[in-house]
Amino acid sequence: MVPVVVFLVFFTRGETEDAWVVFPAGLGVFAAGVLMRIWAQVHLHYRLKIHKILTTTGPYAYMRNPIYAGNAAMFVGLCVMSELVWLAPVVLVWCGSAGPGGSCGPALRPSSTASSCRYPSP
Repeated sequence: MVPVVVFLVFFTRGETEDAWVVFPAGLGVFAAGVLMRIWAQVHLHYRLKIHKILTTTGPYAYMRNPIYAGNAAMFVGLCVMSELVWLAPVVLVWCGSAGPGGSCGPALRPSSTASSCRYPSP
């Protein structure tokens, strides 16, 4: 995450100069990422006394790692808000290929194929 933020702060080549369009669009993508993270964390049930092996409700019914997808949306939103719109697809590919030890994780794999390989059906 730190290299991307440092790059966004100091690299100014190829900026889009239409700030009245770009900044609200980036803010919307960033807010969608934050809301996705909140929605995913509500469905984790880790603070409740209910013992769940695998969460399959909320955003976890649609994707394997919605928190990672929220992180990716937040990074893309930051790229767009910084007026480096051309960097947004690069960051999205970087987040999708970082792996479990990376900064964003495997957010773009569908839950039906990814979770059925590791977890037994409830």
